[in-house]
Amino acid sequence: MNFGLKNAAQSWQRYMDQILRGLNFVFCFLDDILIASTSINEHKRHVQKVLDIFAAEGLTVNKEKCVMAKTKVVCLGHLVNKDGIKPLPKKVDNLTTFPLPTSVTDLRRFLGMLNFYRRHIPHAAIHQQPLVEAIPQPSKKKDKRPIEWTEQRRLAFKQCKSDLQTAALLAHPSPKGRLSLTTDASEVGIGAVLQQEVNGKISPLGFFSKTLTSAQMKYSTFDRELLAIFEGIKHFRDFIEGREFCVITDHKPLTTSLHQDRKTASPRRLRQMEFISQFTTDIRYTPGTSNIVADALSRPSPPELNELTEFPTGRTIALEQQKDKSFELRKLIENGRLAETSIPSYSTKLWCDVSGNQPRPYIPTKLRKSIFQHYHSLSHPGIRATRDIVRTRAFWPKMNTDLRNWVQACDRCAKFKEFRHPKTTPEQFEHSLQFDHIHLDLVGPLAPSEGYKYCYEFLLK
Repeated sequence: MNFGLKNAAQSWQRYMDQILRGLNFVFCFLDDILIASTSINEHKRHVQKVLDIFAAEGLTVNKEKCVMAKTKVVCLGHLVNKDGIKPLPKKVDNLTTFPLPTSVTDLRRFLGMLNFYRRHIPHAAIHQQPLVEAIPQPSKKKDKRPIEWTEQRRLAFKQCKSDLQTAALLAHPSPKGRLSLTTDASEVGIGAVLQQEVNGKISPLGFFSKTLTSAQMKYSTFDRELLAIFEGIKHFRDFIEGREFCVITDHKPLTTSLHQDRKTASPRRLRQMEFISQFTTDIRYTPGTSNIVADALSRPSPPELNELTEFPTGRTIALEQQKDKSFELRKLIENGRLAETSIPSYSTKLWCDVSGNQPRPYIPTKLRKSIFQHYHSLSHPGIRATRDIVRTRAFWPKMNTDLRNWVQACDRCAKFKEFRHPKTTPEQFEHSLQFDHIHLDLVGPLAPSEGYKYCYEFLLK
């Protein structure tokens, strides 16, 4: 191939991929070739096989540029050994001794060198944000304008150097490893880390971070956390496509977001959820204060809600049905709504609702709250989802009313359900006299207190 053609690099890479296809111990980037082996004898066989292919293709290698039988090698500015990949110490020293940039061009040079090792650095985008903001826009190619160094920017410059000195060692991807993508979002940025577990050891494969635009900063917490998952999967797509993995988040409403009714979701949210569902539907929650990935990986996935579990047991339901002498039970039996039926999940006959396709056990008053708590506590779904789950597995009169009241009175739902509206700045009202404005609002429903669950709020100005 002639020199100077713009597609020379792509054509050469395609050619090397073709002749080395099927050799899973060879890693090629243009004319840089790595051969990985587990023993010296295996290494000799691998090297000989590659040289035979080159000889058959009429290719030659430069003996002086070859390094054989080494436990660690330098490749593309990184130090590679059996444990993983890390930044080249010489390059790290060059960056940590980089003087304080005096011009826009010098600052861009520093950020460019730093971002070469970006995937080794957690929260890189957040720590670099003050430096990026120091570059005036629009910026010229060779911009000699001076940088205005504030105390915040000086601290960010030192922090970026410190981040590089403590850059993480990234493990080699293993086809046997269990993958997990841990994501997080703040009011100014999003981040993710892809990790794998091999033989009980968890190692990072790469870090990702990105600052939010002014529009994205106005997103609700739910939308920012969803954006973190969306961008994290896009960034690590080459690693996770076709692989089974789980997403770990500290925002609990996301764990059921892919299974909820999407009629009220915005088009942007729908696009992101549809993209995420192409790769995984396994989203797990871990509290932000204890976001330990090993714990999340060891936890089993939520159980399938395909049958009424033994809580309470069939014997308990049968005993309570015998004790129930209420008028509503007698009326249901007399009307033919209930009949004694055997259910495979239980070892005894139960009074069941037989008006539908599947018999549903009649739940006496004493056990109804327990049934609700058992299913609602799995992921704290809303009123409609809770009703759909329970009514396919149990029956009692006025079930919908009871379920609605219990969901509305759930303390955890009131505390942790996300308010999904963008934050807006409250409008300021001008007033010249006392009590010129009266603000009135209705708060609720809240957890019942002495039978009350709503309250009025007055504000006088």
